[in-house]
Amino acid sequence: MEDQTRYQLLTSPWIAPQGYRFKSTKDLKQNRRFQSAWLDRYRWLSYSDLQQGAFCRVCVLFCGPEVGKGQHARTGALVSKLFQKWKHALEIFDAHESTKYHRDCQLAAGDFIQTFLGNAPSVVDQLDQGRQNQIRENRRKLQPVAETVLFCAWHGLALRGHRDSGPLDLSAVSAENEGNFRALLRMRADCGDTALKDHLEGCPSNASYLSSAVQNQIIEISGEVIKERLVAKVNASGCFAVLADETTDIAGIEQLTVCARYLNKDTDNTEEVFLGFVPIQDQSGRALADTIIKFLIDLGINMQHLRGQGYDGASSMAGRTNGVQAVVREKYPTALYTHCASHSLNLVLCAACSITDIRNCFGTLKETSNFFRKSANRSHVLRKMISLMCPESTRQRLLGLCETRWVEKHDAVLSFVSLFEAVIAALEEIQDNGSGESSAQANSLALALLSPAFLVSLHVAKNVLALTLPLSKRLQSSSIDMSAAMDGLHLVQETIQNDRDSATASFSKIFAQVQAVANKMNVEITSRRAGVPSRIVALH
Repeated sequence: MEDQTRYQLLTSPWIAPQGYRFKSTKDLKQNRRFQSAWLDRYRWLSYSDLQQGAFCRVCVLFCGPEVGKGQHARTGALVSKLFQKWKHALEIFDAHESTKYHRDCQLAAGDFIQTFLGNAPSVVDQLDQGRQNQIRENRRKLQPVAETVLFCAWHGLALRGHRDSGPLDLSAVSAENEGNFRALLRMRADCGDTALKDHLEGCPSNASYLSSAVQNQIIEISGEVIKERLVAKVNASGCFAVLADETTDIAGIEQLTVCARYLNKDTDNTEEVFLGFVPIQDQSGRALADTIIKFLIDLGINMQHLRGQGYDGASSMAGRTNGVQAVVREKYPTALYTHCASHSLNLVLCAACSITDIRNCFGTLKETSNFFRKSANRSHVLRKMISLMCPESTRQRLLGLCETRWVEKHDAVLSFVSLFEAVIAALEEIQDNGSGESSAQANSLALALLSPAFLVSLHVAKNVLALTLPLSKRLQSSSIDMSAAMDGLHLVQETIQNDRDSATASFSKIFAQVQAVANKMNVEITSRRAGVPSRIVALH
């Protein structure tokens, strides 16, 4: 029933005209009929000219079929049935007026009229307003909790501690490590966050929002929000490339790292964003391709905009028939494959390092670094020598040599060159005062480091890597494009070619560096002269 009709029935019921004769009913031998005065006495009472009977209009409009405690009673005359027995009408009317359900209907009718006239909000609106108020209050309580979780996430801080469950008692300092999350909340409350303090002091135990489950939900929801925004940017660009590489996490789980590269139309800059890790079991090219495609589609990325693929040169990724790039191009022909430029540069450097002297040089560097890193006592000796001989150096230790990341390998070479004197002094100290095994190993390493072949190879590697380091870093930039990559590559090629064309002058500079170090270390650098083969001597 529409509200307009309901309002009219409540406020404008049918009223018998002057001189109207109500239908009489025979009760035993006496005829009885409805009395107009009853309408004035009982304002809720109405008479139906069509049905020739009385009813309670407020109960008809607002009462359900079942009433009473537990909803076990049923309405009768005046509500679900017309009332037409007039002998005891007043007693029945009084009894009906005193029922709880009638009083409730009267209140409901009054509220309805006020609401309909605009003088009061409806019950639905009141309930909805109460719900909205509760939502706002819960959000106000949750806000400092969410901000603290995101603060820890942004700064890479672990949230949980040794004991981080139960209520957070602000009146006492916990003797246990509560973790960064609870410690930050305690600090916020102590520093004047009254809303947080009131919440923590007055919240029920099951609504504190401090549990690990709530923390995880906040992190997951934040991750979904970030993904949605990234996906929106990728789709808005109109074209993108997918980048993927296989990795193994600390738990030994094989997974794909998936990124997207796209043009930001707002800034006209190329951007590269991380989209997620995808666990994998089947490492075949077709399975990896299907995994990548499904992952991107599930994120909501429009695959019709896929224009490029970037992977390493492994057969499972770059294979022409069953590699990931080939399988992806079967479905999306416009997705051109490009071998990772930085990975290609690493392969070139690895091939160049197959030269015997260079390979032996890096092997000696690695052995020396491991020699100091594996012993606290030997590391202490090295730090002592660095403070004595290289007090102004910003490097205080030797770096390990990563087999695949040439940026880190170059840093390791630079560190070794700058600390070379301290390294030799530390080896001599260990050789003289160390244990038998350490002393012998230090002696062997010192002899290897002071050999002319090592010194020359070390400085050759330093000079070459000084050229490739900026290129390697540039190729890994998220904003670089193909044109800039080729420009950087051609510049390095031209520089190396110029050094080759003027090999004597170029090597003289390197040899001067080697000679300076050799003089400090009292090492004699001799030129190797080729002897005349014995068979040639025999000819004379």
